[in-house]
Amino acid sequence: MRTTPLDPFLLPVCPECGGPTSLSIVEPSPAREREDLRTYRCAWCGKSQTLSVKRRPQRPARRAAR
Repeated sequence: MRTTPLDPFLLPVCPECGGPTSLSIVEPSPAREREDLRTYRCAWCGKSQTLSVKRRPQRPARRAAR
C-alpha cells in the first residue's frame, strides 16, 4: 500500500499489466484519521491495488432557499 496524491477524476492504471482499473472498495484508514483506503481492481488481469488517499474536507450543509 502506498500514499499518493490522487487526482479524484483519474483512476490509476494496473501496475502489473497497465490495464484500466475501477474503484472497488473505499474504507477508512485504520492508521490515519484523515485518510481512506481505496482499492482498485484491474479490468484486464484482476489484480488489486490499495492506495491511501487524503479525504476531502467536509463542506457545511447548505440551507434550503425559502
